Amino acid sequence: WETHYGEVARNMVEFDNYIDTFWGSPWDPNGVKREREGFYSKPPLTMWLMSGGMNLLGHNEWGVRLFFPLIMILALMAVYLAVSRFYSRRTGVIAAALLATSPFISMMSRQAVTDGPMVAIMTIGMMALGFGLFGVEDEDEAASPWLYWSVLGLLVLVMGWQLYAMLPMDRSPDVIRPYPGDRGPLMAVQWYIRELFTVGKGKGWFIALTLAPIAGYAAWRVSRERRRRLMYVYLFYIACGLTVPAKGWLGWAPMGGAIFGYLVVTGEWRILTWVQVPVGFLIVFVTGHPWIIAMLGGHHPDWFKRFWIHDHVNRLFSGVHSTDDGGFEYFVQWVGYGLFPWIGLLPAGFARVLGGLRARAEGYTPQQRFEILVFIWGLFSFFLFSKSSTKFHHYILPAIPPLGIVAALYLGDLLDGKAKAPAVLMSAAAAIVVWIGLDVVRQPAAYGQGSQNWVNLFTYKYDRQWPQMVGEDALSKLEGEALENALTNNQWLLDLAQPVMWITLFGVVAFVLMAVFRDWKRSYGASVLGIGGVWMSVFALHTYLPKVADHWSQAQMWDAYYQQCTPFQGSEEDWQRHLLATAMRVPVKAEYPRVRCQEPIVAYRMNWRGETFYSGNTVLPAIETKHLKPFIDGWGEDNPFFLFTERSRVKGELEPHLPEGLKGRYEVVFGKNRKFVLLRVDKKLPPDGAEPAADKVF
Repeated sequence: WETHYGEVARNMVEFDNYIDTFWGSPWDPNGVKREREGFYSKPPLTMWLMSGGMNLLGHNEWGVRLFFPLIMILALMAVYLAVSRFYSRRTGVIAAALLATSPFISMMSRQAVTDGPMVAIMTIGMMALGFGLFGVEDEDEAASPWLYWSVLGLLVLVMGWQLYAMLPMDRSPDVIRPYPGDRGPLMAVQWYIRELFTVGKGKGWFIALTLAPIAGYAAWRVSRERRRRLMYVYLFYIACGLTVPAKGWLGWAPMGGAIFGYLVVTGEWRILTWVQVPVGFLIVFVTGHPWIIAMLGGHHPDWFKRFWIHDHVNRLFSGVHSTDDGGFEYFVQWVGYGLFPWIGLLPAGFARVLGGLRARAEGYTPQQRFEILVFIWGLFSFFLFSKSSTKFHHYILPAIPPLGIVAALYLGDLLDGKAKAPAVLMSAAAAIVVWIGLDVVRQPAAYGQGSQNWVNLFTYKYDRQWPQMVGEDALSKLEGEALENALTNNQWLLDLAQPVMWITLFGVVAFVLMAVFRDWKRSYGASVLGIGGVWMSVFALHTYLPKVADHWSQAQMWDAYYQQCTPFQGSEEDWQRHLLATAMRVPVKAEYPRVRCQEPIVAYRMNWRGETFYSGNTVLPAIETKHLKPFIDGWGEDNPFFLFTERSRVKGELEPHLPEGLKGRYEVVFGKNRKFVLLRVDKKLPPDGAEPAADKVF
């Protein structure tokens, strides 16, 4: 999904328009209509973060991903501060470190997708709410200047950016038509009001001016408050608002369920009397909904049908794009992988929280109130997404921060000598780590097994081709290139499995030490577990992802195209004519594409959007086989060009649709990717276009 959102963000940067979310190519030869349409399936915060990074660092992966790990770091800091406030600094460090090194958080933080920012914002909001509800002893204690100006500044920044971003929108008539009738002044007034709305609803400046007084009142209302606990509550409200442009209204469900569940369990309904709910609604509106007003004004009804009906109502109740399914057990598996090797602590953390429940709320300490809120947050998130009709593995990510905190609290108690039944619970933890570790170490014999589980934490297609381990008996029957390919695949799989074997061993040793030792000696086991957790994160980010990216990403393929194409030598006017003749558009900014190539490139039967992102939307998107002929007719058979497609389509779909003079006359420019292949098609090549080897790539 990174390239989907990245292409929309690249459009924002190219056109300096951060509200009209468009993508698609204008290529339209001989009636083969290409899409140039609104991108309405996701809210804009992810694209805003991407475009901000690209404005700073350029059109590259660093620019696209810059702000995503940073916002998660802020969430981890919030976890540290909150847990430190209620327990100890050591426990705060444990909670932050556990989350930071867990595969789910570390790998999702590196992905420029919607889920990471949404979970980070949710985590910051819930930690702020915990501070506000339970962490301030004096109800009238004044907020520090740092807290006061941070909250007020964040509010103004979020509101101001959305009002500024909508200014370029111009999607309505420019003229108010005069009243054509003669039915009196009342009808004339009604006419002009309707005309004013018709013209103004699609003008960004008009919507911004209309919303500005409301935003100003919200800022004034917040600026009048000086109490510390309410400033934390206001920060929670801002996070609730930001959840909407991050992921949509469904992002409220885990937070709302946690709060409602806490009130039911503890009976502390009096909280609602002082948290200023009306002000909260105002803050949520001005921080989360100005862009929605703009989309309703300028992109209705298409935006409403896609974003609200399709991606909210249908996704929750009837299922959308779901490629996997399951019941209660479905997300248990992915929580296990996503918190490895710390997952062994989670049952102990559950036992700790449940063992502290009381019949009456009066006996709860602030620490217990905080952990009940966090526990219900994790539990409700788990059951909510387990019941969703649409299921992807990463949907459980909102439950990971609270579950990680619950696990960390038990480890903190264990090191403080306050944990109950440590021998039993830590022995069970060792068994859990063995169980999950063996599952991800086991070499794959079928879909979804072994090391592929890590990448399936955050991808969309879970059935992507993955190499299979070839046993000794099968190897003895192979020879030549087949044997070499099998040995290469085996070594690739072992390179991904061996670190996890050691991490599993570290986890088992750690929990056994904590089960056997007492008092301060348990810190030996905690240290070993910490080393295993850090190793897991380093392995995931610096070994696993780079190896897998070679076969999931298009980046290296596009590097090969730009390196091997013939540089365009003409003038600026010649280059623009060349673009108009091939891509049917001239990019607004000169940095697109990053290299000026003489030979155009065709994305054949492709719709992954990486091709449009890396080409600066100058690729020719022949999504259907019939789209190839208009391009070749216009470009000419005698002129070479590049073609990018899935390797499985080369012989079965591409070859039959090439003109007779081009059949077999292509060479593999980049074939190291198991999924995709880059070809150079040239009539001057000998007609021996062999099918690109699909095995010798790992």
